[in-house]
Amino acid sequence: MTEMKASQALVKELENWGIDHVYGIPADSIIDGFAPEQASVNYIQVRHEEVGALAAAAETKLTGKIGVALASVGPGAVHLLYGMVDAKMDHTPMLLIMSTVATSMINTRFIQDMDEDELFASLDTFHEQISNPQQIPDTIRRAITAAYETQSPSVVIIPDNLASKTINYTPVPVQHIQQQKGSGTREQVYETINLIKSAQRPVMVVGTGIRTQRLPWLVFPKNLGYLSFPLRRLPGWCQVILKISWALRVVSERNLRMKCCMLLTWS
Repeated sequence: MTEMKASQALVKELENWGIDHVYGIPADSIIDGFAPEQASVNYIQVRHEEVGALAAAAETKLTGKIGVALASVGPGAVHLLYGMVDAKMDHTPMLLIMSTVATSMINTRFIQDMDEDELFASLDTFHEQISNPQQIPDTIRRAITAAYETQSPSVVIIPDNLASKTINYTPVPVQHIQQQKGSGTREQVYETINLIKSAQRPVMVVGTGIRTQRLPWLVFPKNLGYLSFPLRRLPGWCQVILKISWALRVVSERNLRMKCCMLLTWS
């Protein structure tokens, strides 16, 4: 057990999860904890909080490790919305840490005071506002765990006067979440292949789950006599597979792509 500022304990907990950098604009008392821990966790200053949130979401998608974005009270927190919605729609774990006004100023219409709880509650799975500085490390731990388990953003709101308080911090060993892999029997595989072969107008939409196995999925439809192409404008990496028939010989690729997009929109 070590005595330190709650903001430094926050950074220690991020380090405990293997997080070595965060995105944000320095403000409020949360930033104080990064100075003594800058050798372990780098604070990457962005030009706009929206950029930080989008960077955090993109990092999770590219690396699999949770991205973290920070923002100050009021307007700074609002700017995180775009990146947060992006993460929610793409089922991406992300941690958003934001300040709010001091506890004595909450709900007093003090400058930049706003109801951040109501603003973010519908966009996340884990959402908590700190009421005691000793709660900060454990809340960060639970927020990260929830983000990984639910594949969605987590939000932690910290009043400005609490992050600078001194607390006792004891690191807890982290149990990293392992994603479950899909499994099936050989009989189920052959049953699926037969269903595809017998279908008159089969359409397969394959998402980002196959991003590491793109080549087999390009070969698979060709072996069955299907046409495959990526729809790059769709979220994630989607592959639409259509059976080659006489109709495709008279339909241009551009029109085919448009029809597929309309089909996916209506479905």
